[in-house]
Amino acid sequence: MATYVIDNNFENFPMVNEMNEWQQHYYFKIHHYKPVNLHGVKSDIVDSILSRSPRYDFNGFWIIGGHMDQPISVAQRAFVDTSFLLVSNKQFCGAWADLYISLNKVKKNAIIIADTDYASVTPLPDDKSVPIWTGAIYSKPVKLAAGKYELTISSHGSISDKEYARLAISANDKPIGVFYTDQSLGLNSFFFEMPIGKEVAFKIALTNDRSDKEMGTDRNAFVRLLIIRKIQ
Repeated sequence: MATYVIDNNFENFPMVNEMNEWQQHYYFKIHHYKPVNLHGVKSDIVDSILSRSPRYDFNGFWIIGGHMDQPISVAQRAFVDTSFLLVSNKQFCGAWADLYISLNKVKKNAIIIADTDYASVTPLPDDKSVPIWTGAIYSKPVKLAAGKYELTISSHGSISDKEYARLAISANDKPIGVFYTDQSLGLNSFFFEMPIGKEVAFKIALTNDRSDKEMGTDRNAFVRLLIIRKIQ
């Protein structure tokens, strides 16, 4: 879990780990990583973040737990959803990592491609995502200046024949990365370069589409968000 959080903490968001912070610290130390930790009861900290207190005015935040720890309540989660978007609900063996971000704040330093920013695709409102039932989806073009970029994708998928959906991302048909989804909402980050500035459409292709009517399974993918950050 530690490497997952490190690899996808693209704005050094603070972390809340009410019950297992000491274990988290051990693994981060192995990777020479110094996170920003928020100490205390997670429900109280989340309330402080939602109150927009200057001390807790963040673009986003992680809630991390493990063993007997539990996520925030359904009621508090609904309150969080009014100001933040859940982009990671990653499940591990005995642990989990949720990342909430404020789109309005993050978009000041990044380009956001949300579920309504794709051509000829109908989003799934309840999942806040764009489905890929087969083939590929294409984002509406965005203008990128010359430079180096990091792309982070928030997605999840379904399984068929013991394999989850595999996605390939490209920018104007230039490959950026390939990865497997799983049933939990997760993040994957890739780097690419723009030699010259131009408009870019991102293609996300389902490369291992499969359905099994006998078993009642269908391999699909669901994309919640793309975050494109200029890093150089």
